Amino acid sequence: MKKKVRWSKYCRVLKDDNYKGYIVLYHILNMELAYFKEKHFNMLAEGLNSSITKKEVSPPPQQVYEITNLKEEKNLWKKPGINKKEDGNLEEAIGDLKSKGFLVEDDENEDDMLLSIRKSIEENVSIKNLRLLITENCNLGCDYCQIEKNLKSTRQINMSREIALKAVKLFKDNSKAEDLKTIIFTGGEPILNMEVIREVVTYCSREMNNCRFIIFTNGTLIDKNIAGYFKNNNVFVLISLDGPGKVHDITRKTKMKKSCYNEVIKAIEVLKAVGSKIGISAVVGGHNIDILDTEVFDFFQGLKINSLGVNILHYLLDSDIPHQIDINSYADKLIKIFQRARKNGIFIENINRVIAPFINKEIRGRECSAQGKGITVMPDGTVGTCKTLLAAGVIGCPIDKFSLNDNEMFSRWKKRTSFSLEQCDGCMVKSLCGSGCTYDAFVLNKTINSIDDRTCVITKRFFHFLVWDLLNILREKYNDEFLYLIPTVEERKFVMQNIHRDNKLKETVGH
Repeated sequence: MKKKVRWSKYCRVLKDDNYKGYIVLYHILNMELAYFKEKHFNMLAEGLNSSITKKEVSPPPQQVYEITNLKEEKNLWKKPGINKKEDGNLEEAIGDLKSKGFLVEDDENEDDMLLSIRKSIEENVSIKNLRLLITENCNLGCDYCQIEKNLKSTRQINMSREIALKAVKLFKDNSKAEDLKTIIFTGGEPILNMEVIREVVTYCSREMNNCRFIIFTNGTLIDKNIAGYFKNNNVFVLISLDGPGKVHDITRKTKMKKSCYNEVIKAIEVLKAVGSKIGISAVVGGHNIDILDTEVFDFFQGLKINSLGVNILHYLLDSDIPHQIDINSYADKLIKIFQRARKNGIFIENINRVIAPFINKEIRGRECSAQGKGITVMPDGTVGTCKTLLAAGVIGCPIDKFSLNDNEMFSRWKKRTSFSLEQCDGCMVKSLCGSGCTYDAFVLNKTINSIDDRTCVITKRFFHFLVWDLLNILREKYNDEFLYLIPTVEERKFVMQNIHRDNKLKETVGH
């Protein structure tokens, strides 16, 4: 006797007013997609005696529905099959939907799957990143600098060689030899402490395997010698640049309120001349949002850099965000930027955080390395998870007293995932969002066990775009001649177009 089947409680039905005649099924946990012509899906739903109800409020034109079986459900599909050119009939579709988890046996306990995923995310985590706030000093006075505005004192010290090497040894002792390990130099302006950077690079290159280096810099102090050093030691350089001069100089100036744009451009030219790998980290705010996908993107494209990040400002602990923008407008701009970037083969780091798990169907439970994958060390040797909360003195432990296995702070941050937060229960994009920024959630709600609502908006908007954009691509590729289609990973990669994955950083470090 065949067992009854029912719709998975993690299955959602997506509709969009711009794509009338089509239905999309999406599985929240395994991220499978199934595209149907609506008339054929309705026949299948009727055959399975289904009930479709509105699940959540979404911005027009999208709608999200939950699908369940009525109490008097039938055992299996009873309608005669409908022949089609490519994939058999709707009875075959039921078999495919069962294999992908959209349909499950009536007595299956789906909570076991959820608990297994949560356990795997919490346990399968290792330390891969070391973030060294190599100095608190900076030669610029940017309007929105979260470190300077949140810094607990005005001391502005440099990290000593002794502290730096203690930090590296701590990192080495708590990381796995086989993992790719990332040392990130940040500040302040890290080049103001170039001597200690050289010490760290020399030590790690000699004592550690599978190690790479990334430096976040404003670029104004880079000369030919420093550029050559970065090239020779495989230091990936991320330069802060918000757009062309008229935009950049609104927010990023010297301490004397003078332009620094020409120095930044000169640094990029010097780095390119020696063959160094360069990324741009752009902050998006009121100063550049209106022309972000046009003039600003044209400018970045002309620089011919390896990767780009276009991120919104983090919240500040005790003051309002300068140059604040509407999050929906930002999400719309990200989509437009991506549409242009993929035509031109430009890798955009923060957008890839959503695209990569969508394509590969790999759950992204954490937003950043602060959630159990990294160690951050301040110039005075204070160790913690998040550099901004460390700088503000909200969290931290002296390096000589720090033990990763016994540190309650690290344990709590490691456990914060999109599968541990109650507010994420049932959310359609919980496998994609990484639970958002822990710092921003803390500032908003005074607890890390809460959501970063801006990331929710961005992820949902981008997810809807990807779902329907992929449908467009598949309709064109297969001449719209399918009754239903469950795209493979290779087919999902079509959304990347000309973006080559060898441009990407193998581990998200943020731009």
